[in-house]
Amino acid sequence: MRLTSSIAAAAIGPSAAWAIAEDLSFANFMPPGRLHVEDAFHPFADKVAEKTGAK
Repeated sequence: MRLTSSIAAAAIGPSAAWAIAEDLSFANFMPPGRLHVEDAFHPFADKVAEKTGAK
């Protein structure tokens, strides 16, 4: 069973490397004015936008 799983992972592994994310989105349950949103989520989203060219 373990050998079969290893063979399946080896067959799937290389094709998974070619996967490209088309969209990146983030959602949460907190309202926009919450401290976590302002101090953590917005800076994180800004950094991701900066690193990805805001695509």
